[in-house]
Formats: sequence, C-alpha cells, structure tokens
Amino acid sequence: MPHKHLWRLEDANGTLVACDLETLPTNRVRIVVTREGDTLVSESFADKRDALSRSVAIYKEMKASGNFSDAARDQ
Repeated sequence: MPHKHLWRLEDANGTLVACDLETLPTNRVRIVVTREGDTLVSESFADKRDALSRSVAIYKEMKASGNFSDAARDQ
C-alpha cells in the first residue's frame, strides 16, 4: 500500500506528530495521524480530495493549539 507523508509537526518537547496518506486496495484512501508511532486519527475516504481536506483541517487545529511548530521535512 503506497503512502505519502503529508505533514509533520513537532511540539516543544520534540514529540513528532505526522500525517500520512495511504492508498487502500478498495479504491479508497486513508489518512493516519500518529504521535510517536501511536495512532491519533485514522479515517478512510472514497475521494482523495476529501482526505486531503480533512488532513488540512487537522493540521490547522493542531497549529492553532499553539503547541506545535513545523518539523523539518526529511523528504
């Protein structure tokens, strides 16, 4: 199942939160938000645009909390 890193945030303690987009074999996609390997959000969508939109909403919520900064991208 191919996946793509959408974004990464790092809190003041250095904890990494990342969002990945995965392609499922059923012609669906899933976003998975993890914090140091633990899943916080896992949602599947029929449309990639819906998944990306939800990912942006989660990103904005986390950034608005004021506890995160952009993590260095390793891509």
